[in-house]
Amino acid sequence: ALRAASYLEEASAKLSLAIQIAQNRYEQNLEDSRTALTLALYKLSDNDTQAESLYESAISRNIQPALVWEAIRSLDDFLEVFPEHDLGKFTRKKLLSKVET
Repeated sequence: ALRAASYLEEASAKLSLAIQIAQNRYEQNLEDSRTALTLALYKLSDNDTQAESLYESAISRNIQPALVWEAIRSLDDFLEVFPEHDLGKFTRKKLLSKVET
């Protein structure tokens, strides 16, 4: 149990660092859709409500379909680990509708 707690603490610290790095990159270039989608996924992983608005912002632009498909594949991986994550499932559907229309 102690080992599991240590792994969880380490994973949480790495996620926080990844969010910080992605946030800094995003703030340097708010038009970078790939960075916005990456940051959104990290924030989704951290149960941060800002994830939804980041996804919305990224897909509201004239985004390349390849980037949307990349984000969908990332969400597929996320949902494989967290299959009951409602916002993750909702976001995947929204992204899919962007490329299927």
